[in-house]
Amino acid sequence: MAAILMVGLLTLMLLNELDHIEVSPEVDSNAADIVLKGADLSTFDEQGHIQYRVIAERIEHRELAALSLLEQPQLQLHTSKEYWQVSAAHGEVDQNNRTLLLYDAVEARLDGPSAIQINTAKLLYHVREQRLELPGAVEVSHPGGRTKAGQLDADVAAGRLNMRQGVETRYVTDL
Repeated sequence: MAAILMVGLLTLMLLNELDHIEVSPEVDSNAADIVLKGADLSTFDEQGHIQYRVIAERIEHRELAALSLLEQPQLQLHTSKEYWQVSAAHGEVDQNNRTLLLYDAVEARLDGPSAIQINTAKLLYHVREQRLELPGAVEVSHPGGRTKAGQLDADVAAGRLNMRQGVETRYVTDL
């Protein structure tokens, strides 16, 4: 009988304690944890050289999703040989896969003696591999004319462009 009273008393004490515990609200994984306006962020390689720089009007970071959303992003890629500038209306940084996706009116420029300009709808930058992937239709303007393709990959470190799917070039000659 004493054991039953003891269990009953412990149950009442436990229920009383549970009334005092506050339940935390559900966490919204779509809510921004950090919002940066007028952001200017740079990353560096092991030797201390700038690897890339992201400038954006607004960055919303979502920690639970390991994702950051970018408004009006500008990406600057630095290599020992070349300098790329990429701009778009929107972008996303996926921290798990170390990728930067730029979309809506993407324009990429490679400055220098072999200057080119690339226009497309979507561009994916693979940070670890220093590779640009343009999975949709692209138009490349270069000193000799224009080239259109269904896809383009660029090895930024090696300075190599690979175009696929219906590649068509129109050369402009000086008369």
